[in-house]
Amino acid sequence: MPLYENDRNAENRIKVKKEWSDAVVFGTGETLSEMCRVYRDTLSEQKRSITVAFDGWYGVQWKEIISSLQKTFKNEKLSAEVVPVNTVFKSPAEIEAYKQPYFSDDPSFGVVNAGGVIADIMDDSKVEELRRTLSTVQKEGGDDLQVFVVYGPGAAIPSLSDSYDLRFYFDTPKQSVLWKMWGGELVPFGQSEPKKDYWWKEYYYCDF
Repeated sequence: MPLYENDRNAENRIKVKKEWSDAVVFGTGETLSEMCRVYRDTLSEQKRSITVAFDGWYGVQWKEIISSLQKTFKNEKLSAEVVPVNTVFKSPAEIEAYKQPYFSDDPSFGVVNAGGVIADIMDDSKVEELRRTLSTVQKEGGDDLQVFVVYGPGAAIPSLSDSYDLRFYFDTPKQSVLWKMWGGELVPFGQSEPKKDYWWKEYYYCDF
């Protein structure tokens, strides 16, 4: 399937306040260190364990991000627990059934899931259990637990968003997601490993 591109107006120059542009951080190490500074400031303000959401889209290299984060936590002497949000999704079979109506019988086109949201394919009881866990962390903490992180697409859905002290969003260029999809390397919602038979209609007509 060809990828149609147009470089006209590809450069988007925007004006922001100088204080915002001066606050931009570049580089993986620098970004993680800045995030840890924010954690420490929040810990100081709240005087208790804090909860953090790492939300983001398909194609984000979550394993690499979490691995780097855990190393940074260790270097910064911050105690943390990291939990993937894919544990609160419905089963793969239930998610497949949800997507099926959007595939259609046409070989080239499907039906756009214009009103769908990620919460549609999450298990309500599991989401509520996670919400209670986040509340417990904020109220009681644990054995020297400082930071509790939930990561992955959908980590900060509306029903969970106000359960976090901090929310971060991770993104990636559209092309990188498409390359992963075509190469059988895309990790779908609710899973931790790539789905080799992930269908392009799943992305274009439902997931995207």
